[in-house]
Amino acid sequence: MEIDAEGSLTNARGEVRHFGRQAFVSLARDTNRCFVCGASNSYRTFNYEHVIPDWLLRRFSLHSRRITLPNGYQTMYGGYTLRCCASCNRVLGERVEDPISRVFEGDTHSTIRNLKRAPTLLYQWLCLLFIKIHLKDREIRVDPDARNELGQIGEIYDWDGLHHIHSVARAAHSGATIDHVVLGTTFLTEMRPDGEPFDFGSLSEYSTILVRIGPLGIASVLNDCGHVGPMVSGYLAGISGSLSSIQLREVAARLAYGNKLLRNRPQFWTEADGDSRLSIRARPPAPGNGGDVDREELGQLIAFSCGSLLLHSKTPDAEEKLRQLQRGEIQFLYHDDGTFIRD
Repeated sequence: MEIDAEGSLTNARGEVRHFGRQAFVSLARDTNRCFVCGASNSYRTFNYEHVIPDWLLRRFSLHSRRITLPNGYQTMYGGYTLRCCASCNRVLGERVEDPISRVFEGDTHSTIRNLKRAPTLLYQWLCLLFIKIHLKDREIRVDPDARNELGQIGEIYDWDGLHHIHSVARAAHSGATIDHVVLGTTFLTEMRPDGEPFDFGSLSEYSTILVRIGPLGIASVLNDCGHVGPMVSGYLAGISGSLSSIQLREVAARLAYGNKLLRNRPQFWTEADGDSRLSIRARPPAPGNGGDVDREELGQLIAFSCGSLLLHSKTPDAEEKLRQLQRGEIQFLYHDDGTFIRD
């Protein structure tokens, strides 16, 4: 393999095995190229990759239901797609989506057990979902009213900061192995049978994602090398039952805030071993390098994560409770005496 002018690793045929940072930023800004291999739609057959995987849309009958976009506009889940080349779409299906969908076929306990046995597959799938959500935002206007020239949501993202997540997401195509130390903090939990059986969200600035898949909830930090886990484990240890959807969103916000508090960031890179093998590696931060918690700052993040569910719930005085959340005065996980909230 050779390193080109943009720092990408290319093979003898000129195909990109690994995108350098500059090359990825260029790719992320170009909607006419496959987000996986980088091929242009002018000479490769393209089709549509569902942002939310098709197996989830089928499982929860979501194709004809509406998703609310970050700008408040609604569109059909079935049309919430990214264009990519047909070859890469097939590879993602065979090597990522099909295997992870089979893991979710069992009951909750067996699914959690199997996910813990396959942490790399889960991490790769979460990275893929996260990067697709953000790449889709290249097509979504900040204001759906075309008369307001505010541009696309994707234009405000720090694409350089998403380079590592993209490298992991496309490992099915590049063939790169992912070192265990690269994996992020992931929280798995049983969910109460309330509200919608499917939910997802992201806290973009902090590379954190949450997904509810029926009775199972997942919240994960994708770029911390697992160092947020010890920072929040004591606080989350009081959870003694299944979670509601809004509680899962609070957990995700607390993980995201823990990621914000990391003073020293992990370092990620991809290296080549000979002519064909790639490895995604990391240098984790030193342990115990978290900053102090600012209660109001944490409250603002929890309010951002939970606000939409709160305001659309039947909670009395929801707007006042949102303001209390923003001030860090209330939360959804524990009562004032520290016991877990079960209803």
